[in-house]
Amino acid sequence: MNLSSEHIFIREISSQLNSVSKVESLINEFTNHFSLSDELTFKIQVSLIEAVNNAILHGNSLGVTKTVIITIVNFKSYIRCSIKDEGEGFNYNNAPNPLSTENMGQPNGRGLFLITKLCDTVTFFDRGRIIQMDFEK
Repeated sequence: MNLSSEHIFIREISSQLNSVSKVESLINEFTNHFSLSDELTFKIQVSLIEAVNNAILHGNSLGVTKTVIITIVNFKSYIRCSIKDEGEGFNYNNAPNPLSTENMGQPNGRGLFLITKLCDTVTFFDRGRIIQMDFEK
């Protein structure tokens, strides 16, 4: 599913790591369409890629029959990006802190850490299967 309108971009991608290139194309299309600043483009790009990677790897466990839905909406004063996977969900309050000594060098937790630092607001829905990220313009 690929939908676009004046203010909304929606893409459905398969749970394969090579699908990330489709996310990069979507980001380029969206940020060019709305002439977003380089700083805002960077924040959206890193956050979306991290969220989609988490959805593919951790949410959908690379399930070939599962998909990830990416929604980007351009509001007057902010951009809202949502990522939805088909996994079982997770308790985002229990995500490992990548800055703690015991987690240094571990592969998990860095994506959510980056997302929370780059977004103005991060909200989880549906037991953690949906992440909503807001970026002020």
